[in-house]
Amino acid sequence: MRQAAVDLYYNFAAFIPANVIFGVGLIAVFAAVATSPLGWIAVVGLVPLTAGCMALATSLVRDGHTDLGEFMAVVRRPWLVLGLGIVQLAAGAVLVVDLAVGAALGTPVGGVLVVSAVYGLAILWTYAVVAWPIVLDPSRRDEPLAARLRLATRLLIAHPGRMFGLAALVGIFLGFATVAVAAIVMFALALGWLVTARYVLAAADRLEGRPAEVRGEPS
Repeated sequence: MRQAAVDLYYNFAAFIPANVIFGVGLIAVFAAVATSPLGWIAVVGLVPLTAGCMALATSLVRDGHTDLGEFMAVVRRPWLVLGLGIVQLAAGAVLVVDLAVGAALGTPVGGVLVVSAVYGLAILWTYAVVAWPIVLDPSRRDEPLAARLRLATRLLIAHPGRMFGLAALVGIFLGFATVAVAAIVMFALALGWLVTARYVLAAADRLEGRPAEVRGEPS
């Protein structure tokens, strides 16, 4: 976390504009949702912005430098991240509906549905936190998407406690930052993604037996 904060400080010229673009998009989504229930469709538009911020983080962690071009490259060619993001959003929507239905039932069956949905959402968020840095890892850019997703699955299975802990930490931090509004608009997503990218990429390299490629990681 300390190294991520240092990275953000010395690379604010790339991360802060990207984070502000995401923050403006997030505010627009909230406004759309407040206006119409169909406003939730606008969440899809946040996928490339969120992935673009992660691309900044992974390129900095791997190469020791980055620029806003990494963010814009994802925004200009969003099809891969949009496809993956839409699948995750759809799975999340199904689980939220299950949660709402189970809570409304008020029966033992409803209770099982609620518990299953809560666990499902926790696993989905954790997998997203593990998978996105690997999907956007410059060192794995030439690997098939399926191979990168399999690696994310292996990493989650190999270190479930650590990955759930990381996901919980990042999720709580981003949740509080969203309530604070200014933090999520200005810097919070960039900082959260830097922590995630630094931790996940180092863990993935160790799992595969790769030489240390993460800047700041011991060989």
